[in-house]
Amino acid sequence: MANGALAHAAFREVFGSGRWAALAAKGAQPQRPLWASTGVKNKAYPDTLYVTELVVANTVNTMPEATMKAFADHGEVEGDRVTGLADDAKGLLCSCR
Repeated sequence: MANGALAHAAFREVFGSGRWAALAAKGAQPQRPLWASTGVKNKAYPDTLYVTELVVANTVNTMPEATMKAFADHGEVEGDRVTGLADDAKGLLCSCR
């Protein structure tokens, strides 16, 4: 999830730039971040963990069928769980603070 926060921060930086605005004005479409294979591998985690924790606008999630069914059954969308977490994510992934 920390990697997702950093990837999304990079996405927002690129697609929030003046350079991108000029391209968008000419019809360019953004490529959305893709959260791939968001099924849980560790049975100790909730089966919808990576779906719930990676909720953020303008992304694509390619969850496995079992995860999709689990989320349809008992998953909850709790709002954007990614935006604004890049600094915390950096702290988790490296000692570069």
